[in-house]
Amino acid sequence: MLSLFAANFLRMGQKWPKGGGEGGKENIWCTTGNGTFLLDKIKQHKDNDVHQQAEEIELKISSRTQPSWTETQAKQISKQEQAVQNLMLASIYICRQYQSLNSLEELCILLEKLGVQLLPSVISGVNYRNNDAAFSFLQHVAFYLHKELVEKVKASTVIAWMMDESTSRTVEKSCIVYVRYLENNQPKTSFYSLLDMEGDGTAENIVKTISSLWQTDDLDPANTCWFASDNASTFTDTGKSVIVEIVSNLETTIGKIYNYFGRSSNRQQKLKDWQNFLDMPELKFKRIYDIRCSSIQGCIKPIIQNVQPNNQALLATLEQNACGPICSQADRDATKELFQCVLDDEFLFLLHFHHDLHECALGPITKLMQFDKVSYYCLMKEIDEKKCLISQWISQSTPTWGPTLADYIKTTRNGTYGAFKINLCNRQKLTQECLAHIQRLLEELDKRFAPSPILECMTLLFDPRYLIEHKKDIDCPTYGRQELDFIRNKYKDLLGFDFYAVQNEWELLKRSLSHFLGRSSATDLQETFWQQFLLLQQSINSQFLSENKNILFLLNIYLISPTNSAECERGFSVANRIQTTGRSRIMISTLNVLMNICLLLPDDLRSARCQQVMEKGFESWNDNKSNRRFRQMKLVLDIPSDYEPKKLTRPNCSKRKRLSISSQSINKKPKNPKSKAIRCANGCKTEIAANDPTQYNAIQCCHQRDEFDWVDAFENCSRWLCNRCRIKLGISTDSMWFCTDHDDMHSEEECEDEDVSN
Repeated sequence: MLSLFAANFLRMGQKWPKGGGEGGKENIWCTTGNGTFLLDKIKQHKDNDVHQQAEEIELKISSRTQPSWTETQAKQISKQEQAVQNLMLASIYICRQYQSLNSLEELCILLEKLGVQLLPSVISGVNYRNNDAAFSFLQHVAFYLHKELVEKVKASTVIAWMMDESTSRTVEKSCIVYVRYLENNQPKTSFYSLLDMEGDGTAENIVKTISSLWQTDDLDPANTCWFASDNASTFTDTGKSVIVEIVSNLETTIGKIYNYFGRSSNRQQKLKDWQNFLDMPELKFKRIYDIRCSSIQGCIKPIIQNVQPNNQALLATLEQNACGPICSQADRDATKELFQCVLDDEFLFLLHFHHDLHECALGPITKLMQFDKVSYYCLMKEIDEKKCLISQWISQSTPTWGPTLADYIKTTRNGTYGAFKINLCNRQKLTQECLAHIQRLLEELDKRFAPSPILECMTLLFDPRYLIEHKKDIDCPTYGRQELDFIRNKYKDLLGFDFYAVQNEWELLKRSLSHFLGRSSATDLQETFWQQFLLLQQSINSQFLSENKNILFLLNIYLISPTNSAECERGFSVANRIQTTGRSRIMISTLNVLMNICLLLPDDLRSARCQQVMEKGFESWNDNKSNRRFRQMKLVLDIPSDYEPKKLTRPNCSKRKRLSISSQSINKKPKNPKSKAIRCANGCKTEIAANDPTQYNAIQCCHQRDEFDWVDAFENCSRWLCNRCRIKLGISTDSMWFCTDHDDMHSEEECEDEDVSN
């Protein structure tokens, strides 16, 4: 390698001689003979302006690669923000899956394995992956969701409230509250809050609690136009009437059937074998804690399908188990008793009667009541139709029963029901009891769904379906005037409502409404009827909303009118899924937070809406005023944005004045403290300790005795002679021994004694 470099160097010297280079300049690399290499020429290169400019450019380029404090801070903050938001997202996922918050740590382990950026599990003694941290995240998210809902409610001109008493597993009294408001001229229903009644479920306490909540959220109760609660009457009475007895016996027998098969897999398998043999659908089982007459339809239908002729798998299974030799005697007796209860004419008669009653009348009404957007007109029309239907069953001298009961009566005239014999009971008595039950049902329907004059008037003015069906009557000059007078007298005291101007506005609105109903597409817009109508009128007249504000105010009152409390029941279903058996005693405040997450944030976790909610929740969590940490600590997130790093230097402060202490006390050396263990002064390296029994007879240097107190302090010593060396040197315990530094004291003492004797 060295020879190659030398050859290249000689070649360069031959090509460019010392006198001149390629540009006529002196070649500083060329030497003659053994001349000295001109290193000073290289040093002159540093003074070149071009070289200095190149160095400056290089420094600028290298400095650009070094991030500034602002960039570093922004990068670290973004990482920590993303890590905290990922933890929030994991907490929201666990809450919406109705899982325990204790599972956050396991989920974080999985996310870390998948490469998701999270905060460390423990920072300065604070755990960010346990149930407390998860609930803290959810509290801030729920706070933003509730705040967002309150802003929407405040923006609505009118609001309505729905309330229902708690039916959850908790023993604490609570009420669930939903709010109805307008958003873009469309009615919305949202969960508002759970009211903690603190054991007092009276009306006074309910009003007091919800008023306090309105005051906290700064809501004006003057905008409230509706306040609905579920006060449906049941079919159970305090007295033992015939109707209650019939329903109670039917519910008891149905419960026995489900419990009989639900507690044994062998019984279910035998029933399935009979169902497969008869080529019929299987009877689905579920745990039934308490059957109510209003929800008995789903329990009756599977039994009807398994007891009808040619499909009697239920009866065949019970008969087989009652006579089976494999079963125990107690099991056979219980099966035989249930078989006799099922194969009873009274039970089968009532079973078919209630099946027809629910399938033809109560079932459609119950299903319609589950629809939150059902109008008052549609609901009352359906109820009137069903009332008319069941009234026809009892209107004649000979009752006309439903199709299922009519077939049962016809089939069992000969005392047989399919392949089984039955003993007919007093059907005249059963008929009278069923007629009384229908009569009581009609009375309860009239009591529960009593006509509402205000809703009837609003239906005639604003219900889309009613307007479509009566669109020819709208052109009548007197259409709606009487109903409008009733409504405006009802709401004349509302703030901002003009009692007189609303009449002229209604007459003008009827013309536009008649033209809009004449369009063929209007009949397909029942749900968005008024929204499309208002958009069309605003496109024609930009001042339409302000010119018709009073009649539109009444329209808004109609749009938010609640006709049922189905949303409240759905809220209780969510509460029951949250309050599992292991969390049945959860506090109302904790349950309220979890229900806010589940009901107010149904969006996909990947959606922009969910990302926005997480960012707002993070801002609330990251607020310095919020108690988000169990012990306050500093993260990069806590550093203010205008912070600039500086070199830490000791502040300039004056030197302390020297205390005026005497030089004698300063120069005085303190006595050396006696150690617990010392070495022998004779050099044997034996340690002498006070608690050592072998060193009890060790002796100390005698100048420490009282007769040698004249020795100066700085000459004091605490040297000891171990017991072994004392014996070796022949020194008794009552004699005086001097260490090597003070052995001349004894000699001086002897000299003094000799002088005295002489």
